Amino acid sequence: GTGTQIVRDYFVANQITPFLVVDEGGALMKADGKTYHKDLLMVGATEKGYADVKFVAKGNGGHASNPPLNTPIARIAKFVNYCENHQIFQPRATKIAKKMVYKMADALPFSKRIGYKTIGLTGGLVASIACSKLSKRSKAMLFCTTIAFTTTGGGKTRNAIPDEAWVTANIRFLQGDTSTKCFAKLTKLAQKFGLEMEVIKFREASPV
Repeated sequence: GTGTQIVRDYFVANQITPFLVVDEGGALMKADGKTYHKDLLMVGATEKGYADVKFVAKGNGGHASNPPLNTPIARIAKFVNYCENHQIFQPRATKIAKKMVYKMADALPFSKRIGYKTIGLTGGLVASIACSKLSKRSKAMLFCTTIAFTTTGGGKTRNAIPDEAWVTANIRFLQGDTSTKCFAKLTKLAQKFGLEMEVIKFREASPV
């Protein structure tokens, strides 16, 4: 709702600068004697960056009775499919991710503990493997800048080929992956599919 805005305005009006801002944090996993031998409380010490971008495909349109090849919708679909099935951004193990995995090992059974301690020390060697093996939530949190397609649009008439189609994507930057570097990679990839890219808004990853 509007609660946060009211607090912000009150702080500004009274020249109050917060020393620390805390949100809802992460998960609490209770010890069950099997998966975890100790309780695990996840405390967030950083936040990934954020961007909304729009990809646009343009064409000459046409009638559905005589469809051209490689229409705007087709190019958008090929682009989305490619991004869904390829690792667009290089997996990495950040310093804080390695610390987290290393400390998690203390709550695990001995058989798993060695593996987690090793990842915690040499995470860079296993980041790419982890991105293909871990759950989507784990790899997104720990090792990867992610891209997710969220809204799309184009044609308005059912028997006509649109001269333009578009899709928006939400990107979450891993610490160390700057917006400049990620946007350059996406722009180059979009051009391969005949798309233009527009950055709607973004912010960099927070410091640790």
